[in-house]
Amino acid sequence: MTKENKQSKNNRTGRRNSMLIGVATALVLLFAVYMNAKSDVPTYAEYGIHTALDITMLQSEAVESSLAEQAFNDKDYATAAQYLKFLMASNPDNKIIQLYYGISLLEIDKIATATTVFSAISSGNAPHNYTAQWYTALGYLKAGKIDWCISVLQEIPSGVAEFNKAQALLARL
Repeated sequence: MTKENKQSKNNRTGRRNSMLIGVATALVLLFAVYMNAKSDVPTYAEYGIHTALDITMLQSEAVESSLAEQAFNDKDYATAAQYLKFLMASNPDNKIIQLYYGISLLEIDKIATATTVFSAISSGNAPHNYTAQWYTALGYLKAGKIDWCISVLQEIPSGVAEFNKAQALLARL
């Protein structure tokens, strides 16, 4: 093989290597852009922030109330759901118990049951009906049902505590 042939072969190999490095770099950049865009999608974890449960006013079930509070506030949502379900049986009209029961269910991924609980609260004129509506939207967000989430968020009226949170989440969806 002549010196010119070797040099020509080396040039082709060098160009091929350069081209492969260029393609690999482009793929890495595309992947980085994709991951950055994907990470901008809001998540339940960002918005599922709960106030502490305080139901010690239930004197008839003081032990269960205390255990439900402790479990919920310690983020032991499965245990909290059990105690809150028990408390709901003897306090069927207590919307706070229902709300926190729904939140507990949402946290343990029983989303369909949680949204049913929230729906019962939000259909009335209870003071917590828009909070329940907010958590319904979060349940849909957690389930990946973005269109349903948007629809529920759009129904939250201005002038209620959840309105600003709903608008902030809508802006990101």
